[in-house]
Amino acid sequence: MRHPPAVAPRSVFGYCRVSGPEQGRTGTSLEGQRDTLTEWCRSKGFPPPSLFVEVESASDTKIEARTEQLRLQREAKPGDLVIVTKLNRWSRDIPHAVSTVRNLIKRGVGWFAVSMNLDASTAEGDDRLGQEAVYAERERREIAGGIAHRVLTEYDGAQLARDACTVTTSQAQIK
Repeated sequence: MRHPPAVAPRSVFGYCRVSGPEQGRTGTSLEGQRDTLTEWCRSKGFPPPSLFVEVESASDTKIEARTEQLRLQREAKPGDLVIVTKLNRWSRDIPHAVSTVRNLIKRGVGWFAVSMNLDASTAEGDDRLGQEAVYAERERREIAGGIAHRVLTEYDGAQLARDACTVTTSQAQIK
């Protein structure tokens, strides 16, 4: 696989995303992503990245809400490089991940996931892009399933507590 361009890109755009404020405390923080991208550029002798940052779910129904990602795609020009820490920060939706990255590549914009050493402008990188998109989408479904399970568990527990209170209250009124 080819590594990032040996010649410094015209501009470097970094994209950082978390799903919500909680992820910054328990998962991949925005600060951690910023630091990783900035350090990577420094180590390559590239200009510091212009960062596009957003807090938005990876849900396929929320893709249109990613205003910063859309703005980045509009602003990136041939000779520029878009970097992310990992593909799942860009997207957890197979069609969206693959089509948006391929569209950038077709326009002459590089795309690189620094923690994965994934250069989407190569044939091998394009293959990996598709494979990693499958894993990212599956991970999204697993996360959503876990959240749904927690919500149902919390609901069931709360419902049981309310039922217990109702029975206790009814029994107290009978006496």
